[in-house]
Amino acid sequence: MASRAPPPDSEAAEFADRKDAACRCDLHQVFDRTTTSLVESLDGQNTPISLNLCPELRAPRLIAPQAAADLFRTVVLAAAALSCRGGVTILADGVSTEVSVAAGAIVDSSTPIDHPVLRLAAATARDGEAELTIRIAGDRLTLSLIIPAPLAPPSVLLVEKDELQRAQLHAALLAAGFTVESATGAEAVLRLLASGPYAAVLIDLQEREADALALARTARGAHPDTAVFALASESAAACRHDLDRAGFTRLIRKPFSAERLRALIGR
Repeated sequence: MASRAPPPDSEAAEFADRKDAACRCDLHQVFDRTTTSLVESLDGQNTPISLNLCPELRAPRLIAPQAAADLFRTVVLAAAALSCRGGVTILADGVSTEVSVAAGAIVDSSTPIDHPVLRLAAATARDGEAELTIRIAGDRLTLSLIIPAPLAPPSVLLVEKDELQRAQLHAALLAAGFTVESATGAEAVLRLLASGPYAAVLIDLQEREADALALARTARGAHPDTAVFALASESAAACRHDLDRAGFTRLIRKPFSAERLRALIGR
């Protein structure tokens, strides 16, 4: 038996401003936290939850975190409500444009496909522009949720003191397919770093050396997987030892191409 909600009518949006960037989402983290919350809320109901999250879900995606959490919670709670033994198993994976969440449970073999809990789950999926497939085979219930969640373009935080060079680098990076945040001054940079992970942080060494090194340490501490590059002109002196100690990934001499940066980020 199967019931299928209508497919979503949605397109991948391009994110060019802070409002859009706020919807960049690490679904691995969102699903893990939501599961922890659900386990706590189901405490005492003897409904264990087994979670398997694929590493691909760590890549930033274009979806509001709360919307993703609500959809995920819906299918898990539906499976938990109907489970009669063994709890709920969850597998979440992702491709370039969407994320799949499969929740399975052992249920009473007489459970109808139009059970009110399942109807509510299907309606919630439709409202969230997601696609839900419900299958019951004997005593096995499987809820398969497809959430539109395209991979976000690589995001770069550019810290460049010179206004002209900042504008030129910003434009070049945008043209190469990056989303870019530009900032000067420690306070603005720290605020942006706190807002979410970046694929790369570019820090120009024209900033006071102590400030540049401190920003690198902060970026590395906040987001260990983010590449932090030091930018310097061909003639500028740079102490590799100090850069390494601060956590810089690499020194890039200006001028450089956006294609080279993309290759470095991909390593």
